[in-house]
Amino acid sequence: MTVTIIKKQTRPSVDIPFFFESNLVRKEYGAYFKTNYLDTGKLMKVHRTMSEDKLTIELTTEWASQVAFAEFFSDPYCIENFLKISTEYEHINGITSKSKSDVGFIRPTWKHIDAEEYFKDVPIPDNWDTLEDFVNWYVGQRMPLMIPWDAEVIRSDDAVAICIFRSGHYQVEFYLEYPNMYIRPHAHPRMEVITMDLGGGKLGPRDQTGLSKLWGQAFSKLPAGKFHGGDATTCVTTGFATLAFQRWDNPEEMTSAAVQWKGELQGPLQEALIKRKKPNAEVVPGYADVTEDTSVCKD
Repeated sequence: MTVTIIKKQTRPSVDIPFFFESNLVRKEYGAYFKTNYLDTGKLMKVHRTMSEDKLTIELTTEWASQVAFAEFFSDPYCIENFLKISTEYEHINGITSKSKSDVGFIRPTWKHIDAEEYFKDVPIPDNWDTLEDFVNWYVGQRMPLMIPWDAEVIRSDDAVAICIFRSGHYQVEFYLEYPNMYIRPHAHPRMEVITMDLGGGKLGPRDQTGLSKLWGQAFSKLPAGKFHGGDATTCVTTGFATLAFQRWDNPEEMTSAAVQWKGELQGPLQEALIKRKKPNAEVVPGYADVTEDTSVCKD
């Protein structure tokens, strides 16, 4: 099914060019877009209509499918070389935009916070001496949500997670633990971890601010490779949120605590996840060990 996107832009003055008139689009991007979207038929039609007072322009694009439009809108090259630049240009020049499609409305932008400006006063050290030092620094900075550009939503059988900060050997993962989840006995090879409760799901008593009194409770560091889980205290009936502060021996290996695993698996989702992220690791039904490289022949 084709998808038609209608983007209506209004400028404060005719003296301000619309982005397509600004000559800011590089030839390299134009060639890339033609090869990947026009020549392939993913973008089928493009039409612009200017108002009589020339303050408003309506851009209508017809895409071969929702998938084709989603591919363009999430294409890293298009984001960096067109979408980001055009959005910044419109913001600086006071050009407002509203978009809709024939299969439903696209959320209009109300505000765009400039991450570089917002986080410019967060002093990020080159390194930390210990994982505890890193936790203290991160908490002291009011826990900045500096989600890496390539952060992946990690879905396992007991939780869903995403990295919310990363620097050098260190990262922080935000976990949403499912109700009735049970942590099976396992270890995280080559990775230290400190977990901190954030609450939710009526975890612990409620304080006067409306938060859990367990909010901010950090547990002792688990050394790399130390087994944990597997007891009755690791089963919680309600879902809750937690942070996992990590120090990795090898930053190039950095993925997720749910991937860096040795021990009993949480279930089939985690089994598939580790197989995808660590194709040479030892993974069998119910068990995984990322320290074992099955691609290496053993005597």
